[in-house]
Amino acid sequence: MTKDNNNNPRYLAVKTLERISDGAYSNLQINNVIDSTKMSEKDTRLFTNIVGIYFMVNLNYIKEDIMIKINVKYFSPFTPIKNMLPKQSKKV
Repeated sequence: MTKDNNNNPRYLAVKTLERISDGAYSNLQINNVIDSTKMSEKDTRLFTNIVGIYFMVNLNYIKEDIMIKINVKYFSPFTPIKNMLPKQSKKV
């Protein structure tokens, strides 16, 4: 039994993540997939959740790497990366 993958949210999420990892802009890829497929609302939510969770995991990994490099003990997962970097003094 073969299923058409053109509307399978899991398959589309993997393909979208592949394109994004090759350099495509995530917001454009997500919108393109949603606009060009006939996924149900439920499948569209699953698709965006899979892609979003992938980015959250990667972002937290990047934050942990920055924390190690700048010797920071703790930051909330919701802290923007720019707030974690040391402040640079402005030259006059």
